[in-house]
Parts: sequence; structure tokens; C-alpha cells
Amino acid sequence: MLLEPNIQELVKIVCQEKIAIVTTGAGNPAKYLSQLNLAGIKVFPVIPNVKIAQKMLQLPINGLIAEGIEAGGHVGTETTFTLVPQVTAISDLPILAAGGIYDYPDFQAVKILGAAGVQAGTAFLAAEECQIAFEYQNLLCQSSNPGTMLAKTSSGYWARVLKHPGQSSTNASLKAAVQDGDLKNGAFMAGQVADRITHIEPAEKIIQRILNK
Repeated sequence: MLLEPNIQELVKIVCQEKIAIVTTGAGNPAKYLSQLNLAGIKVFPVIPNVKIAQKMLQLPINGLIAEGIEAGGHVGTETTFTLVPQVTAISDLPILAAGGIYDYPDFQAVKILGAAGVQAGTAFLAAEECQIAFEYQNLLCQSSNPGTMLAKTSSGYWARVLKHPGQSSTNASLKAAVQDGDLKNGAFMAGQVADRITHIEPAEKIIQRILNK
């Protein structure tokens, strides 16, 4: 997240640790690309619309993540199924689809639209290995359609969060949700696939459901 106050330190650590792939969001990664490229790191910016995709394609990147409004966290206005074909039409780089990815049929659907793969986030919040507060996972499993809503966070941008406690929460801090399960201030970010999640399970099962293995 390029808006992080310690982003320069984070980029330095990523390069030192030789992380294979980095995704970027909430800003323009241009000033950090020479560092990342020199370290042999592949960079996939997350984009919410075609205009930003075109801007990113002018940079030395390795691919894009086309994220629809179905996704959790900060989102744009395009749906995954309208955004992906628009982006794949203007790029020869690999395009990953994000937003609304829960299982194998979702994976196959975006591949038909031209995506080379997917990025799934909300599905993995329900993984046994996911180190978020118990309250966060519990709210996720209890959500039902419509289980999410769009709310303004402290940054002033719209984000998709769980509807309860979203209606009473200030949605001020993702950190407060992740670490403390703070129902008053936590921004419990989650995508619309939250409506399909009913229980906690091993990450391996989630991967198998997406890959149909």
C-alpha cells in the first residue's frame, strides 16, 4: 500500500528479502520501480479502471490486477466482469482478476474473459492460518446477503466492509479490526463473496476449491 507512511522502508525490506512478486495499490509505484526491478522483483499494480490501467502500462511492470467493485477494501466503480475484458483488450501482459473470486467456476469465468489468473482475498480471511482477530472471522462467517456495504474510511476513500458492525462502526482502522476485533473503530474489510463463507477451513481447501483439485 503506497500510502503507508513507512513505504520507503518497506520497499527496501522487500528488495533485501528478494520477494518474488509485489502487488501495489493506493498510489503510483513509478518512483519505486527501478529499485524493485533491479532486485528482480515482478510488480503487479492493482487497478480499478481502464484509465489507471493505461497509465500503469506505460511503466516497467510485469502485469496488472484488475480489481472490481465486488472486492473487499478500497474499490473503484467497475465490476470485475466489465473491467477484466476491457483491460485484457489493451494489454499483452498477464492480467489477474480480483473481486468476487470464491471457487473454480469464478476462476473459469474470468479466464474466459481473458484473465491469466486470479487474486483472491476475502476467501482467505476464513482460513485457519489467517492471523486476524477471532471477531473478524466470526463476523465473516455470520454475514448473509447483503453482507457487505460501501463505507468511507478515515482516508476519505470508499471501501467495501462487512455490513455488521459496519453500520455502527466508524470504519476508521483496518488495523483495529485485524489486530483487536474492535467493533467500534475497526474497518472489517471484505468482498461480496463473504455472503458465501460459512466456516473456517484450512487454506489448502480454499486453494483446492478455486483450482478444482
